[in-house]
Amino acid sequence: PSHDSSGVCRVLVQGTKTTETPMIITNAYIEMINNTKYSMIVNTPTLRYNENKANRQYNSRIVKGMLNAAQNGVKLDMISNGPDGGWGEAGHQLRTIAKKMRRQGKPGVAKIFEGLDKIVANFIGRTQRNNLAKLINVPNVDSWMYFNHLHSKQMMFDHIVTSTGSFNLDIHSYKNHESTMICIDKKLADESLKGFISDIVNSVPVL
Repeated sequence: PSHDSSGVCRVLVQGTKTTETPMIITNAYIEMINNTKYSMIVNTPTLRYNENKANRQYNSRIVKGMLNAAQNGVKLDMISNGPDGGWGEAGHQLRTIAKKMRRQGKPGVAKIFEGLDKIVANFIGRTQRNNLAKLINVPNVDSWMYFNHLHSKQMMFDHIVTSTGSFNLDIHSYKNHESTMICIDKKLADESLKGFISDIVNSVPVL
């Protein structure tokens, strides 16, 4: 009804030195995943969920929860970076330095920075693709590699709940100072879905 609230958002902030609930975002995501009925769409710059004991215990619980939901019939689309995403902002900084060196008449130094950018970007891109490829062994999961560098951290559950923030699916976010906004809002969900579809259209499927 028109007199009802159009939506509601809550912001979760965590940090081992700033709050008594350092894993509040992880726990919130797991709660939403466990209650998802048919669809999850995820944008994440990195996908690192099986690297060490701490990560298997914390952040990987989110990914494993998603894969368990997919095995039970929930459709999961995971959009992340592949080789074309490179080293992200760090790579951009290296290329900026290289251009500066060329303008200053130092092509040899520029080549060093360009070579470093290419080596690291290819290494990270291949690793990322391997992680995404592992997901598609699970039924109802599609993985996508964005055509450029993807930095957004967004999720959507059942086209109802949306989230965005600084929380990554890697080995650091569970203990870092992070914030995430979670919303139940139809208009926001519709707008977010358009963005997710645009990202998928501009991505390469992992086969």
